[in-house]
Amino acid sequence: MQNISFPSIRALHSGQYYCTAWNPLGQEISTAVGLPVLYAPKNTSVSARPSSEIEAGTSVTLTCSSNANPAVENYTWFRIDEAEAWVTRSGPSYTIAEVSPGEGGRYYCEARNRIGAHSSPILTVRVRGRLKVIALASAVGVSASLITLTVLVMISKNMHRVDTESLEEDKQVEVIHQRPSSSGDTLFLETLQETFQVRSTKMTDIP
Repeated sequence: MQNISFPSIRALHSGQYYCTAWNPLGQEISTAVGLPVLYAPKNTSVSARPSSEIEAGTSVTLTCSSNANPAVENYTWFRIDEAEAWVTRSGPSYTIAEVSPGEGGRYYCEARNRIGAHSSPILTVRVRGRLKVIALASAVGVSASLITLTVLVMISKNMHRVDTESLEEDKQVEVIHQRPSSSGDTLFLETLQETFQVRSTKMTDIP
């Protein structure tokens, strides 16, 4: 009779075992015996399909995989956003039907069975494409609005300038009249709105 011992059992020791017995007359092989080794999840990882870098509005599926015995009983998803807040969802797969720019970020999963748990490395999901188009459209719209406003201001200033010049021209239209008086002749300037007496003098003073 011969024994085999495992001082420190590990997952790699799990499998089917059998022995062979022989003597000078021959040999015989025993039936196989399974040796299940229970262990917590390990080699946990996250993959993204079709890719971890996707266009906004498209679909992406994150899948968590892990080796465990017994099998993984629960998968939990974690997302680290800009505010370091935690968001969790359960299930081996996590699908986002229409990805928005705000759903990009760092994701990882945790696999758990009755022995223990193990977390995957962080996977960064990048959302690109339509956000740039929206930003470009917004910039063009703002530029067009500024140009329109500038043109309207210039037109308004020009119209005000024309009105002011017309008023000045009207005020400068003068008609000179000579009106006799007992003390001499008086020179008057008459505008379209009112008459101003400039000065009183004699005809002899006028060259």
